[in-house]
Amino acid sequence: MQEFKFSDLARNSTDVRHAAARAPITITERNKPRFVMMTYEAFEALRSRTQDPRRVLDVGNLSPDDKTELLAALEGSILPEDR
Repeated sequence: MQEFKFSDLARNSTDVRHAAARAPITITERNKPRFVMMTYEAFEALRSRTQDPRRVLDVGNLSPDDKTELLAALEGSILPEDR
């Protein structure tokens, strides 16, 4: 990832923006990474990709459809030799 110093934002903002338009960049402050700059589209793609698809279920509050789906998934995960 390309790095720019925080001071580059003031001195060379056009270069920084153009680099961030091509790929995410790191903005450093006192030689430490502090910020990441990217296009909004890249941010949205990253955000949608990191949503956790797992769910926590309270078995006592499952709907009949959820119970059926859960039982089918559990049955499908049991190895034939364990049945």
